[in-house]
Amino acid sequence: MIVYCLALTLIALGIYGLLAKKNLLKIFFSVSFMELAVVLLFATAGYRKEIFSGKIEMSPLSESVAVTLLIAGLVITVVFAALVIRLKEKYGTFDITAMRKLKG
Repeated sequence: MIVYCLALTLIALGIYGLLAKKNLLKIFFSVSFMELAVVLLFATAGYRKEIFSGKIEMSPLSESVAVTLLIAGLVITVVFAALVIRLKEKYGTFDITAMRKLKG
């Protein structure tokens, strides 16, 4: 139950950072938090505990979805980081409102 609360907290932090912040780096980390939270949800949803033996095992489907989400999250992170670097080179700032005013 604690893991689900942690994942929901990470999703809430990510949504807050995505909507409220004007700095591209903070938006970048907010998206990374949300990706981590989704992977955490899928990884923990697949665990099951046997009642009589006490053995804990993970569902193969949940495990494969979590690994796929990790790989997709890595690709999204790399592309978004490259975009942030290019925007910093072009405009000289990480502030979104300043980029809108420059029109360049």
